[in-house]
Amino acid sequence: MAEKAAQLTSREQEIFNLLLDGKVPKEIASTLTISYDTVLDHQKNLYRKLDVHSIKELFAKYSVKNGTGSPASIDNSAPVKETLDVIASPEKPYVARFYDNAVFNPTSTWQHYIIPPFSHTDHITAGESYILFYSFTSDVDFGMLLVHLVDHTAEADFFTLLCPSARPITNGKANTPYSGSITFLAVKTSSSAKHTASALFIDIQSDAKIPPVFTFTRFDFVKKESKENEPLITPAVFTKVFTYNDNLGSHNSLTEEIEDIRGQYIKTYKISGILLPVAGAHAGLVFFPDSSTHEIMKKMSSFSLTVLGDGNSYEIGVTTTESRTEGGNNHYRKLITPPNNELSTVTVYLNELAQAFHFGKPVPFIQDNVEYFQIDVHSNKEFNLKVWDIKFTQ
Repeated sequence: MAEKAAQLTSREQEIFNLLLDGKVPKEIASTLTISYDTVLDHQKNLYRKLDVHSIKELFAKYSVKNGTGSPASIDNSAPVKETLDVIASPEKPYVARFYDNAVFNPTSTWQHYIIPPFSHTDHITAGESYILFYSFTSDVDFGMLLVHLVDHTAEADFFTLLCPSARPITNGKANTPYSGSITFLAVKTSSSAKHTASALFIDIQSDAKIPPVFTFTRFDFVKKESKENEPLITPAVFTKVFTYNDNLGSHNSLTEEIEDIRGQYIKTYKISGILLPVAGAHAGLVFFPDSSTHEIMKKMSSFSLTVLGDGNSYEIGVTTTESRTEGGNNHYRKLITPPNNELSTVTVYLNELAQAFHFGKPVPFIQDNVEYFQIDVHSNKEFNLKVWDIKFTQ
């Protein structure tokens, strides 16, 4: 890292030092009597030379300075800047100063980076639940508050979401107390037990010209312990989702969107189109799981999903190697009819799935050979179904 630091120009070194002192580009421009755009240009150059991609990564890699003012690496076994050594309280509030990320995101977004007070052996695992209890006031108005639980290590490309991002507050007001909790259900396993493998990023949208400050009188990030014999519910992660049809009169399309659903940014899948009254016409969605979800599907006892229905009927189920090869692409399924334009949660137990047949002969269900999850349209008219929050229960 020292070799990389030697590549910095004197001006870049000045800006580097000011960034580590907590200054934002607007303040640096004023301090050095140069333009804001010039600061951003130097910041981009030093990021490139130091092989970092954000202010958070800069702090993670270069948290202290040696005698010459050059960057020095940080010991990953030691807490980094913004580590919560004690839980915030009214007697000992935690003051969070936000940083301007305009060099890569030229909007009004400010960010803060916190390493929760985990022990050195803690390791976030897919399927685990964590709860953040918070109480704070802000010194500025803000449009929204976003909280992300991420793996912020080189192994995870410095920003891998471990669970869906939460948006607990919108249209926040200055000097107004806010309290609440956020539940995070991990969908990915962190790369290691390093502190930075389980980091919290807080984003706010604000037109503030100087760094906003949040004063937390409560900031408890705790693991939700599972009760004995409590089922393990794991959100599904898919590597690929696509539609299919038979070209006999079915026309359909797939829309994938990140939407604000109940205060969280969630990926939704919408299948829409029409099935004409032609014999054999059919269409649907196929979800291919990632390796961890695939292993869970081999052990699951049930699955669930949230749907926004259209009054039509659909078949949901799973396909195994046997039903795909011996069963003519049939699958083990259950017929559902979600209410029109209403949110509902559908839960299906494996023992409720209809048997797959091929030429009248039942195809054996071998759970170890489950390949993918599937939704079929079962109505000869226009359809429009939106699904999300697919989970598997062991």
